Amino acid sequence: MQGNHITVELALPNVVVERQTAGEETITVEVRFRCEERCCPRCGRLTSHVHQYHDQLKQHKSLWGKRILLLLRKRRFRCAGCDKVFMESDEVCGWRRRCTKALREYVAQESLTRTVRAVAGGEGVSEGLVRRAFREMAHRKVDGVQTAPRALALDEVSVGPQQGYLTVLYAPEKRQVVGLHRGRTQEAAEVLLSGLAEGERVQAVVMDMTEPYRQAVHVCCPHAVIVADKFHMLRHVLAQVDRVRAEVQGQVKGAGLELFRRRALFTAEARTLDQDQRRDLARLLRRYPELARAWRLAQQFRRFYRSGSRDEAAVALHRWWERVRTHGPRQFLSLRHMLTHWREEILNYFDDRLTNGFAEGKNNRIKVIIRSGYGYRNLENLGLRILMTNYPPSYAAAPC
Repeated sequence: MQGNHITVELALPNVVVERQTAGEETITVEVRFRCEERCCPRCGRLTSHVHQYHDQLKQHKSLWGKRILLLLRKRRFRCAGCDKVFMESDEVCGWRRRCTKALREYVAQESLTRTVRAVAGGEGVSEGLVRRAFREMAHRKVDGVQTAPRALALDEVSVGPQQGYLTVLYAPEKRQVVGLHRGRTQEAAEVLLSGLAEGERVQAVVMDMTEPYRQAVHVCCPHAVIVADKFHMLRHVLAQVDRVRAEVQGQVKGAGLELFRRRALFTAEARTLDQDQRRDLARLLRRYPELARAWRLAQQFRRFYRSGSRDEAAVALHRWWERVRTHGPRQFLSLRHMLTHWREEILNYFDDRLTNGFAEGKNNRIKVIIRSGYGYRNLENLGLRILMTNYPPSYAAAPC
């Protein structure tokens, strides 16, 4: 008799519910498998002769704040053909598992956005189960050799003072993390690049100006064009502007606090400033000519990246460097090595306008993952957690 109750689907199509008992903290549901015959593992013959019953208690996803316990009545069959006795397979939980696959999938998905301890406490399971469920789900999704995309990005991210750095390989056009390897060396980059299937398909690799990464690309993807990251280049140029500002700030009497408080004005793009900021900037540039010269050079370098073609960009870059050599400031002369040894890679941007913007955004997300986990001692778990950002969480429609 149903009485004053409602029925909720367990989302377990392989079992039939026989009865249920509700307690204060748990709901016990007695179930059995829906199929009436099983295939003998020795001879392959179907049999329906039950030799013995075994009741096993399994845990399912919680419902309405109560733990769901499945009292599963499993059967041992005796084959009529070869007389072999065998236990029926468990499609709901898996071999020798004490919780359902649905519960493991749920806690694995929850661990992407919550701490392991919070997920384990909410479902009444062990933290070890949550970790194992996450690794099981992650390996199922990310294992396997990936086909090389058309464009790649290489960058590194700091894990912490003890763990050091990770080299990360991205597919910016697919907006995915392709792989990770410990260290930021040529060997680490080669491991990632050589792990791709059909590496000759790679046409472009964008990176900051790291020589070991460039050598790794030459070895593993000889047909790929290397693109020096636009934002990394701008960062180097703006760093020289800030060096000039710091020097003027220390040398000119009364300039210290005024320049320090407004230091962001000198590295910002002019068209992003409002009217008051432009007025302050113009006043400071009139007062400090050396800083004005550095600021104008930075703005000219920004305009260089708006060139319409590679040839136009090559002429603009040459003229910009001639201004630096002729008029200074001297701090900008430290860019000589970068502009000389990475000139072709800088100009390659105008053939394939790739940047490391996606990689830098992913790096910020990786840092959030590390902070939210209060650091990671196991880099394999961290790598799986990062690779799982390629797959947004998907939850079943059933509330349980």
